[in-house]
Amino acid sequence: MRKNLFICVTLILIFNLISGCSKRPDEFASIMFFMGEVSCNNAAIEIGASLKQNDIIKTSEFSFCDIKLGGSLVRIKEKSSVLLSTLKQNDGNENVGIELSLGKMLCKSKKLLKSEKFTVKTPVAIAAVRGTSFTVEADDNKTTRIKVFDGSVKVGKRLRQFEEYEEELIDSSATLEQGRMVIITEKDLGKAEKNIEKFLNANKDKSIGSYAAFVSAIQGYIKIDEKSILEFSADDFQKDNTELIAVEEKPADVAKGISDLLRGKPKTSEGALLVTRYEIYYIKNGEIDWEGKLETAPIKSKGNLYVLSGNNIFCASEEGPVFWRRNIPNAQKIELAGNILRVKTAGGTEELDIKTGESQTIR
Repeated sequence: MRKNLFICVTLILIFNLISGCSKRPDEFASIMFFMGEVSCNNAAIEIGASLKQNDIIKTSEFSFCDIKLGGSLVRIKEKSSVLLSTLKQNDGNENVGIELSLGKMLCKSKKLLKSEKFTVKTPVAIAAVRGTSFTVEADDNKTTRIKVFDGSVKVGKRLRQFEEYEEELIDSSATLEQGRMVIITEKDLGKAEKNIEKFLNANKDKSIGSYAAFVSAIQGYIKIDEKSILEFSADDFQKDNTELIAVEEKPADVAKGISDLLRGKPKTSEGALLVTRYEIYYIKNGEIDWEGKLETAPIKSKGNLYVLSGNNIFCASEEGPVFWRRNIPNAQKIELAGNILRVKTAGGTEELDIKTGESQTIR
């Protein structure tokens, strides 16, 4: 069970161009948002800070960091270490390469042109996309798990013998479709590298021909075993996909608003709410418990807000503290009538006491 830890977002201006992430507007890569303890090259970061090639981002427990890489977005989850190995933009074409040595990332790649690249490497795997939502995990045992939520991902083993032939290796790799996941272990990689080493030694005096012919000859060694490609549960899909959808560039005022709530505005045991023009952010126990779109305009009454987002109905002070939260399936609209909040659903109307959120009648 997680500790009830309140995390303060640190917004410190860093002008260290050598060891830290510097702040320059309109950069190709930048920090969009973060919560908790996050560092870049072992220095503190700030929202809006630019990122450069070979920067290393690390997140502590109960922390995360959202970064923008060209037109693509990435959320680096807690206890992760990420190297931005390639950040290039030539004539508008983007080339992004990320190395995840430990932890988890949620990736939302933009739709890439044929001349563009978005690749992710772990100690044992390499993945390439053309416009996909997917997650990548790498644990202490160097086991990699890749899940695809939208589109498809080319996934292969990261073979040391072919580091310089990355594109060819990716082209000959397996395609992972939506709703599928793959697991690659250090043992899988080691076995493949041993077999390839034997092949190279056995054929060192022979002419294989073109590189394409060579790859074709060893493809049986490098191909991912079909048994490693699995379907993942609907619960896993729903949880991660909901978070993937929520990963988006937050305006500066939203980031500041969340920071203010976390740093000491009045709060209740039910957490706090930040309401923007189109979205809401529900913050509880030092983390964003819910972020979603506003279904209808919030209702304001006597200093309180009544908000509908997804199946969630919130009652909060205009200052942020939440008094109660209810989850009502298929909620579509809310209306205030005296001391009653009416929630219109697909099946009828539920009435809630505005002070407690408790149901009054269902008809």
